[in-house]
This record gives sequence, C-alpha cells and structure tokens, in this order.
Amino acid sequence: MIKRIVIVEDELIIQELYIDYLESLGYEVVATFESGEKAIQYFQQESADLILMDIRLDGILDGIETMVEINKKSSIPVVYISGNSEARNLERARLTNMKAFLSKPLNFKLLSDTLKKIQ
Repeated sequence: MIKRIVIVEDELIIQELYIDYLESLGYEVVATFESGEKAIQYFQQESADLILMDIRLDGILDGIETMVEINKKSSIPVVYISGNSEARNLERARLTNMKAFLSKPLNFKLLSDTLKKIQ
C-alpha cells in the first residue's frame, strides 16, 4: 500500500502543489528534492512507497538516470511526471520500476486515479 511518497521536482512551486494535493488525499510526503543526486543520497539510508519523479532536473542526472541508480539498491516504484513525453524518454523510463508516465501540466484527477490503480 502506498502511504509514503518522495517528490523529485526541480520547481519548488510545483513541489508545493504536489505536496498539498497528495496530503489532501491522505498520503505522507516524506521528502522532496530538486536534483537526482540528492535523491540518490537520501535513498542510500531511507525508503518510501513511491517516488514522483520529474524527468528534467537540476544537476547532472535526469530523472530516469536517477531512478536507474536508486533501483540498484531498491525497487521503489516510480511515477514519472514530465513536460517532455518524447518516445525516447518513455522507452528509457520503461527500464526502471515505472508504474506510470504522466504529462505536465499535471491533471491531479489523473494522478489520484493512477495512485489508486497502483495500490
């Protein structure tokens, strides 16, 4: 069951929107990060039930590369949220523990439905 969620999104205002919405649905947002490198460090010691991951991030790694690194230690499921839905990114994302690939601007009802489906 999904309860604890980590958000990896480099735009702080979008992070806040996600937090507010997820908490209104009863989820606990346990951490947020702007870069993949910081998320990877977090998951060296911690865990979560799900990661909401932007594809384009501040830092060296994109969201998919970040998930490849995180999945080396654990198989936390991920929902990608991106304004860039190129087929190449979707194919790369399938190599991770991807549960969904949602486009920006995010439709919150679709996010809610997606989270219910992957429970």
